[in-house]
Amino acid sequence: MTATILIFGVDAMEPTLIGEWIESGDLPNLARLRRRSAHGAVLNPPRFFSGASWPNFYTGQVPARHDQYLRTLYDPKTCLHEPLRPRTDRADAFWLSDEWRTRTTAVVCLPYCPNDARLNGEYFADPHSHDRDHKGPSVAEDESGSDLPVANCYTVEPTAAGLGDFRDRLLQRIRHKGEVACRTLASQPWALFAAGIDEAHCGGHQLWHLHDSTHPRHVPELTAAFGDPIKDLYVEIDRTFGRLLDLVDSNTRVLFVSTHGMGPAFDGNAILDEVLRRIEGLAPGVPKDLQTQLRRMVRWRQVFDRMPRPMRSLLEPFRRRYGRTAFRDRRTADAKVRRSFWLPTHDLHGGIRINLAGRENPGLVQPGQEYEGFVADLTHELHELRDVDTGEPVVGEVVRAADVDPQGYAGERPDLIVHWRKASFGAIESPRIGRIESALVYGRTGDHPPEMRGVFFAAGPRIAPGPLSNPVRLEDFAPTVSRWAGIELKDTAGSVIADLCASPNGCDSSF
Repeated sequence: MTATILIFGVDAMEPTLIGEWIESGDLPNLARLRRRSAHGAVLNPPRFFSGASWPNFYTGQVPARHDQYLRTLYDPKTCLHEPLRPRTDRADAFWLSDEWRTRTTAVVCLPYCPNDARLNGEYFADPHSHDRDHKGPSVAEDESGSDLPVANCYTVEPTAAGLGDFRDRLLQRIRHKGEVACRTLASQPWALFAAGIDEAHCGGHQLWHLHDSTHPRHVPELTAAFGDPIKDLYVEIDRTFGRLLDLVDSNTRVLFVSTHGMGPAFDGNAILDEVLRRIEGLAPGVPKDLQTQLRRMVRWRQVFDRMPRPMRSLLEPFRRRYGRTAFRDRRTADAKVRRSFWLPTHDLHGGIRINLAGRENPGLVQPGQEYEGFVADLTHELHELRDVDTGEPVVGEVVRAADVDPQGYAGERPDLIVHWRKASFGAIESPRIGRIESALVYGRTGDHPPEMRGVFFAAGPRIAPGPLSNPVRLEDFAPTVSRWAGIELKDTAGSVIADLCASPNGCDSSF
């Protein structure tokens, strides 16, 4: 036995596809685990962004405690968005508790999980993951000397060559991470071994239309050439998991977790800010040559991603200053002279912030009657938006963020949240804004479905196989895994999952 507890986490692997491809025989290793597992649905935290999912899992806390709702933090005084990345000063991973630090632990590329010097064991990061800001030993710098191919989620050219290259790089990354994980797992006995794969996340965002024949951007010719790239990724993930399963025995408790799933993208977010500009009567902010500019940006980033690591490190400050930072500065300058603007919130819903006097600087809308009238006008105009192809409304509901309970989230929120009625559309129009082509913007074709449900399988001594009647929360796994190790996790918002333990007094840890 190389590990007492083995955790294998996959970011945004769609549960319905897992079940479908287990039944078809395409995922044999997940199938053999499920046959002997307690299994069920996973509830993600109520949130404004999916960045809360993995921190809930590895801290056993809710977002109000670990402070990971959004990828950015908004300052109303400057209208600036600053990156908000994993922190170690708000809530620890459960394996950093005093009781766990006496046990050897390995963490290999678990999504969104930062390094910590207090870890009693080994840590490997993926510096090019979907949500990346990880410091510490990198899977791209292991003793094999091989370099992980960068597969940037936002620089995929939607051509046959671009999509095929992106899929191949994702597959290569999964194999490479599997090699590092297997080598680390076999290197010594571990009390806890936790490995993660996040390539299904970026793959789902960019390749969903090749899998989904009902998607408006589905191209049968590309599917005929590629097959199903989503299935390719899932099959490779299954192979990697199978290699890890082969390194442990029946005495190991095994937990497989996939978080918030994937489905067709809600494209409205990509053009929401342009909609708001036109509702205010401002000149269109989308230049006619945007498509050309975006293609140039994508190609430059593809060149950058293929450079050797030392050269990428040398050029990174210039890329940030003249790329991401320059774009942020232009967007911020624009927001300061507008009465409303888009605020990053949620993969599925659009956020609108009002430039409110006394809160924003300079503050162009007065609180009270003027604010209420402006909100009513925005709401009416958003409901006027129609899909050009079908004539159907594209906005289902506009709600006030104050009416949504984010479980203690203390950061700056949008004032309004737009719930899109349709998953995908090619262009929208209304009498006031005219017509906007959503294809002008390189948007995702896949995104996280509204129900935000994942799936888990748990197997090992004294875990009765079969489906659970109720879903479990991500924060419940930390105290449950700790109980497997005979540890009572003291500081947690989660609860031990009773169905994964053997007796009324909890799990028998004498394995």
